[in-house]
Amino acid sequence: MRNVLQLFAARAASELERQQDETRIRQLAFCDPGTQLPNRAAFMRYLEREFAAANTTRLALLLLDLNHFKEINDTAGHDLGDLVLKAVARSFASSLGKGGILGPLRGDEFVVVCPGMEVSGALTTAQRLCDSIVRPLIVEQHSFEVSVGIGVSLYPQHAATPLELLKYADIAMYQAKRQKLAACVFEPWMGHVIAEQLLIAKRLASAIAGKQLSLHFQPQVDLSSGLLIGAEALCRWHDEELGDVSPGKFIPIAEERGMIVALGYWVFEEACRQLSQWREQGYSMPGQLAINIAAQQFDEEDLVANLLDSCASFNIEPSQLSLEITESGIMDNPEKRLP
Repeated sequence: MRNVLQLFAARAASELERQQDETRIRQLAFCDPGTQLPNRAAFMRYLEREFAAANTTRLALLLLDLNHFKEINDTAGHDLGDLVLKAVARSFASSLGKGGILGPLRGDEFVVVCPGMEVSGALTTAQRLCDSIVRPLIVEQHSFEVSVGIGVSLYPQHAATPLELLKYADIAMYQAKRQKLAACVFEPWMGHVIAEQLLIAKRLASAIAGKQLSLHFQPQVDLSSGLLIGAEALCRWHDEELGDVSPGKFIPIAEERGMIVALGYWVFEEACRQLSQWREQGYSMPGQLAINIAAQQFDEEDLVANLLDSCASFNIEPSQLSLEITESGIMDNPEKRLP
């Protein structure tokens, strides 16, 4: 009898251990280790079930992306950044209550599913989520100011599948960030804008690599004497497929997609080349040639060395050039000292 009881006890312990292992495996498979929220896989399973349910007639999806979170990781470190994400997740979860399902999506992005919710309720929820992180977060005795951009998409108005719903929320979130809004609801025109921007970005990368842009020179004139006192170099782009592309379109895309530094160096080198060519033709431009420099270029540690190298390559005196940066560029990091 004793041996039988021991056998049963051993089997029970083995079964309990197996169940505990299965629980741990499920937790690893469907739980985000950082925030302890349902991970992307669990979220997608939940969303697919909601779409398949016969009683689901409407649903709102909110995609949340933290603004400038990379700066926290870069300055405070990834370990502290992970703790900030945990604090943000707690704030979001507290503000939602039972009004939605929250989960991390990727990196500094979160997603919220609100069954049975229409646009007005989704925007109210979005505002509540924004308000939950208005006050600075205190993490490990450090204070962090965090904000968020939110994209909203709706079933069945916008999408027929979970992946479409997620895609359109992502597009709306991108528009919210571009327009500096807290939240933005998807509209069909947004998809066309994204497609156009992707095409421009692809063609622009090729144009920069192939040096297929051009400079135009806007004269600066003394109104009292009518004499030329300088000029400003303006970047222009004519593409075989797109035609003339406005700087108002391609410059922001170059900034967003990390191409502006390469473009800026090309402009500076081309300006030096043009000054050298004018000199060889017997022309001398009075005053200075003004060149716009992107804010991102001022973050380059070797900016001055690279610019001086370009001047030396064409035997141009640096005093013949002046650099201009936009007010928005300065305000991007007002405390940074120039190189």
